[in-house]
Amino acid sequence: MNGFVFTQRFNTPDTPSLRAHNRVVCVADGRAPTGVTPTHFCDATGSFHGGAATLRRQCKVVQPTFIYDNTLPAARRRQAIFAALSGYAPSSVRIVAYFGHGTPHGLESAGIGSAQLQEFSRLLLDKCEANASIVFYACSTGAAGGFAEQLANLIISKNVSVYGHTSYGKYANLSMFRRYPGGYPLTHSGHYTFWMDE
Repeated sequence: MNGFVFTQRFNTPDTPSLRAHNRVVCVADGRAPTGVTPTHFCDATGSFHGGAATLRRQCKVVQPTFIYDNTLPAARRRQAIFAALSGYAPSSVRIVAYFGHGTPHGLESAGIGSAQLQEFSRLLLDKCEANASIVFYACSTGAAGGFAEQLANLIISKNVSVYGHTSYGKYANLSMFRRYPGGYPLTHSGHYTFWMDE
C-alpha cells in the first residue's frame, strides 16, 4: 500500500517545551539525571526508527521511511517533510504515520504545530485517499482539543481518521490512542495495524 511514514534522524535534545509538557527530562543525549524516570528514550536508532520499520513491514507500505534531519531549524524540517509528502501522486496515500515527539499543539520534532495546521491539512487533503488514516505515534497529540482533533476537523471531507495519544508515555501504548473526529478509544489491538480495523 502507499504510505508516508516519517521520523527524525537523531535523538532529540531536551527542550524547554518538552520538559514543561512531559514534566521529565527527555533522555536523548545521555542518561537521565539521578532520580528522573524518562517517559521514553528518544532513540532514533531503536524506538522511533524501529517502530517506523515495523509499521512499514506489517502494513506492507512500499515507500521507505522519510527520515528528516531534526538538527535543522523547525522551518527547514517542516519544509523537507512537506516536500517529501508533496512528491506523492494526488489521492494515493492510505496511511500517514509519524514517529517522534509531540505535544497537544503539534509534532514537536517535526516542527509542525498549530500555526501550520492549515498548510498541513491542505497537503493531506490532496495526497490522502478517502478513508485514509493518519497516526501520530507521539505524546499528547490526541489530547482533547489538541493537534489530532483540530487536524481531523480540517480534513473531514475525505473521512480521514486521525489518531494520537491523549498524554505522554510510550508511543506504542494503545490505551492512550484516540481516534478523531470523535475522540474514540481504540476497539482493536495491534500496535501497528489497529488503524486498518478501526
